[in-house]
Amino acid sequence: MAGRAVAAVTPVHDVELSASAFPYLEDHEVADAVVFPGCGCLDAALAAFAEDDPCVVEDVVFHRPLVLPSSSVTTLRVGYDPDRRHVTMHSRANPDDATWTLHTELRRAHVANARIPLRRPAAPDALVDGLPNLIHEEIYSRLTAAGLHYGPSFQVVDRVWGRTDTREIFAELRLDTVEREGHRLHPARLDGALQAVIVGAHMFGEETDLGTYVPPHVESFQFFRSPAGRLWVHGRGKEFTKPGMVECDLTLVTDNGKVVAEIRGLRATRLSEAAEQVPKLVYRHSWEAQPLEQEADGQGRWVVVGSSATATGLADALSALGGEVVRTAVADRNWIETVVSVTADDGVCRGVIYVDEISAITSPLCSPAANPLQLVQGLAGASGRLFLVTTGAQSVSANDPTTSPSGAAVWGFGRIVPAELPELRCRLIDLAPGGLDDKLLDALLKLYSRGMTIRDIAQRRYLSWS
Repeated sequence: MAGRAVAAVTPVHDVELSASAFPYLEDHEVADAVVFPGCGCLDAALAAFAEDDPCVVEDVVFHRPLVLPSSSVTTLRVGYDPDRRHVTMHSRANPDDATWTLHTELRRAHVANARIPLRRPAAPDALVDGLPNLIHEEIYSRLTAAGLHYGPSFQVVDRVWGRTDTREIFAELRLDTVEREGHRLHPARLDGALQAVIVGAHMFGEETDLGTYVPPHVESFQFFRSPAGRLWVHGRGKEFTKPGMVECDLTLVTDNGKVVAEIRGLRATRLSEAAEQVPKLVYRHSWEAQPLEQEADGQGRWVVVGSSATATGLADALSALGGEVVRTAVADRNWIETVVSVTADDGVCRGVIYVDEISAITSPLCSPAANPLQLVQGLAGASGRLFLVTTGAQSVSANDPTTSPSGAAVWGFGRIVPAELPELRCRLIDLAPGGLDDKLLDALLKLYSRGMTIRDIAQRRYLSWS
């Protein structure tokens, strides 16, 4: 799905989604309309970065479905900004139409960050022995009843197994429904993995209403090799899944245990719930308690900006977890240069942690967001993540009042950053007034060291709120 190059300042390719070029698309029908599969956007990314081995994309956001009209040939335009490593996918159904509709955004990851997974020791068919299952005919009977009318090309799931106690699903996919030529990983096979997750969640009680699901977000997609022979799906469900939403990680693996691809942080939302998520004139930010238990990984290089006890505690905790920590503070004359120099090398810096300190605002003309703004401007195009840490800026309950107006201003600024510079993957962390002990600092690092999909965290004693 590479398409043809278009003359532009940055790389742009147009893909004509015609029935002759992609005959299998007619087999992907949702609610009586032919819809371009979201997995087709991942296939387009694999084609755009054919030289990447492995190929890794992150922060995939599906804004709206792409309905393919029968009366015209729709053009999918794939644009890439190399400076921001940012990919956009737009469409238009009429070549004379000057308006393009945005469907998908994602970010090309630094390949140096990818780790090639080891071959799995156990054969997939040995893991499903004795588990309850659904066969091919039962699977597609249920999906058809939910309004998902898959033709032969997309009926790729042969069988689904489930393990309720560990929230795992396993599925075997057919490889003979479509031709592999022209695709590193055919979108029908990727779509089959999503089909297996939805059917598995319904089969084992996660969702009582099957319905039609759409995937609004994927944290990361890593492609390692094209499959040969049988292909298996291993899905692992996450806790705190809301009604009408399924969240999981997926691994596609061959018969002999070689990992083909990994999908982390897949969110699939039932269409009725997705339709209700429209902008409202009035809304309330709702916090939900989350447990602290996760495995920490602090290795790599980090930058901690700040001179307070909180900044020192975070730096010490990262060092204890195996991290290499570079310290600086806004009082240092060249603090921005220090941060930029550490983050300049691709794949070296894990993250930059900015700790908000009211004492750092030395001029009445300087707003609380001035220093974070300088930091964000300096980090444009850099590697690693950005964390903005405040204290007492958020209220998670009636008994938890805010104590820092300046910190609240930092949060307002921080929520704009992902829209302007998504490659920074900016996360916001609010600490309880009075500081944190070592145990809670350690728990905070555990939550973020593996790259959570949650953007906002309010850390309180024994609990995180998101």
